Amino acid sequence: MRCGLILAGGDSTRMGMEKHSLKISQSKMVEMVVGALQASGCQTLIIATRDGQTWPGWDVRRKVRFVADEDDWVGPQAGLAAGLNEAVSLGCEWVQLAPCDIPLLDPDLLLMLQSKASPEFAAVVPEGPNGLEPLLALVQPGMMLAALYRVRESQKRSIFAVLESMAVKKISRANIQGLEIADSCFLNVNLPEDLDLARELSKR
Repeated sequence: MRCGLILAGGDSTRMGMEKHSLKISQSKMVEMVVGALQASGCQTLIIATRDGQTWPGWDVRRKVRFVADEDDWVGPQAGLAAGLNEAVSLGCEWVQLAPCDIPLLDPDLLLMLQSKASPEFAAVVPEGPNGLEPLLALVQPGMMLAALYRVRESQKRSIFAVLESMAVKKISRANIQGLEIADSCFLNVNLPEDLDLARELSKR
């Protein structure tokens, strides 16, 4: 079984408001990420937030599980630990990671990662315009959890440190561009100007 894990535990200090409530066209950013994951075949969706509470007004028909970030972890590792533990308990063999603030995520990218999955790799990681995108990786949850705990013991905070302790299949940007997947797929909305750009690109 394959599931999706959306990381939504950031404090949104640069944006100045909760990102999950922001809209691109008529849809909230996180709903667009949910749509991309579902279109790629993710059968179960998990959203990791700071408190694990269902958002007000959330469409329960989405059948999404909310989990709280793990205590005593830092940055995205807190959401990863919580979400991956939930995925393991559900029996998910592979987990597609996705931040909540990449609204133009293309399901074709996720399908490409799936086509490269192999038991010998703990993660399949795409390369975007700014380099590797570990938070868009397709991962084996048990293996990534083991890597997270190894990194935690070494007191390293970078998600790249987690990748370095795993067997990783890297998908080059050239391969991704060969499928005509646009760079906008990797647009991370951190600032108001990023939000304006995402809204403009979504009209094209």
